[in-house]
Amino acid sequence: MGISVRIFIIEEDDTVHKLSHAAFERLIRQDPKECLSKYTGQKVRYALIAVQMKNRKPVDILHTEESFFNFDSNGRLDFSDRNEMIELVFDSLPPIGEEQPTISEEEIIQFGKSFDPQIFHTDPEGAKKTVYGGLIASGWHTCSLFMRLFVEHYLPGPASLGSPGVDEIRWLKPVRPGDELILRITVQKVKPSRSKPDRGVLYSFCEMVNQENEVVVSMMGLNLIRYRNV
Repeated sequence: MGISVRIFIIEEDDTVHKLSHAAFERLIRQDPKECLSKYTGQKVRYALIAVQMKNRKPVDILHTEESFFNFDSNGRLDFSDRNEMIELVFDSLPPIGEEQPTISEEEIIQFGKSFDPQIFHTDPEGAKKTVYGGLIASGWHTCSLFMRLFVEHYLPGPASLGSPGVDEIRWLKPVRPGDELILRITVQKVKPSRSKPDRGVLYSFCEMVNQENEVVVSMMGLNLIRYRNV
C-alpha cells in the first residue's frame, strides 16, 4: 500500500482544478518558474486530500484539509507572514512519501559488506543460523533509504541549511529482502533561532513504514531552515 496526495484549487463558482503534486511543491517553495497567473492578487481556496492506495487504486481517505492560497502580483504564493509559510510548507506536505523503494537481497549484501559486515547483513545462509532467521538490512542501510526520501520529498530545497543532528534513532523491526518502505513525517515544532533571526530549527518525527504498516525505524530529525522575507 502507499499514499497519494491530491491537491485541488476551488474557484468562487466551485469549479475544481487539480494541481499536480510537483507543481504544488514548486509553488510552496516559490520556484521562480512556477506561477499561476490566472489567480494573480487573489485569495483562492484549496483542498488537500491524502488517499490510501492499493494496487494503484484508492481504498481509503486518510486526511483532508481545506484552506486558502494568497497569490501575489506575479501569480506566486505570498508568504508575507513567515509563520504562515512554515505552517503551509511543512504541515501541508504529504505525511507519507509517495515513492516506495523496494529493498533487494543484493542491495542488502552489498551495503553490509561495504559498511556493516555482520553475518546477518552479508551471508544469506549464515544469517539463517542467527536470531533473525535470515538476511536483514543494516539499520544504517535503512537510514540511508530514509535520507534519500527525506531529501527528495520533504526538505525545502534552498531553504535547508543542514542539520545539528538526529535524536533517538530506534530500529524497531528487521528489514528483509523484498520489503517496501515509505516515509511518514509528523512535524513537532519550529523553534526560531535566538541569535540568527533568518532561520529556525524544524523538529520532525520521522518513521519508515513497511508494506505491513509496521514501523521499522523512527527518529527525531532536526533541520536548520532559512526563513523567507527576513
